[in-house]
Amino acid sequence: IETYFSNPNPSMKGSASGTSPIGHGSKPVQLNPVQVKQMIRVAEEKAFKAAADRIRARLDSARGSLGSAKFEVTVNEGGLRIELIEGEAGDSYFARGSGQMRTAAKVGLVLIASELSALRNPVVLEGHTDGSHYGSSASYSNWELSADRANAARRMLEEASLDSKRIVEVRGYADTRLRNAKDPSAPENRRISIFLPFSDVKAKADSLAVN
Repeated sequence: IETYFSNPNPSMKGSASGTSPIGHGSKPVQLNPVQVKQMIRVAEEKAFKAAADRIRARLDSARGSLGSAKFEVTVNEGGLRIELIEGEAGDSYFARGSGQMRTAAKVGLVLIASELSALRNPVVLEGHTDGSHYGSSASYSNWELSADRANAARRMLEEASLDSKRIVEVRGYADTRLRNAKDPSAPENRRISIFLPFSDVKAKADSLAVN
């Protein structure tokens, strides 16, 4: 547990003094599972917030390549969430009604991958469409489209620098989770979400607690 808090992720170098916040000496500090759980959450929140700041800064610096495309980076109760959201043009990240990735998406995902590689939490990819239906084939719906876009994002992250073993789920939600439910065809409903959940802190706390 001392190692974990000295270096909770590869980009963190321990406390400011270079020592562990757990304690010193040969006798281990007595921690119960609840205390360990709380300390892990604090460490992960700190790492997520720092990563979120870096990702925002890097995407801001690439505004020229993103065009009207938008992004949102947040840390909430579940973990770190990054969303690439279509702007007014409606096809900045992906060609309309297609899983074909545009340059803006590639640029954004490469920058994101470099920051996610410094963390060690699992990664979940989600694809979302608007309420429009493209094409006449009943066999290719918004379910397939959202999954294809999420998988395209997965491949781009892996080609960049993200370890493929980190990606644990790829989800296609079609138009079931609209950002703008009042206007199902609004471009902001078309988006890719990259989600890093907090660790399974109960299991980790149970395994790290000192009895």
